[in-house]
Amino acid sequence: MVSELGPRLTSEAIRICGGSTISKRMPLERYYREARCGGLMPATSDECLFYLGKAAFGTDLSKPSETYW
Repeated sequence: MVSELGPRLTSEAIRICGGSTISKRMPLERYYREARCGGLMPATSDECLFYLGKAAFGTDLSKPSETYW
């Protein structure tokens, strides 16, 4: 369900916010790219737990360097 909802939500956000949101300096571009690739290379259960563990310990999940799998 998530692998279908993520790309749809990010596509709608780009449509609502305009084409300028797809530039590399905007976070929506990264969200869209990751949502589209999630269906091709889904994370394993262990990787998801690792990610959730980082969130539970207060890691800033908005930084790509902190959220690297």
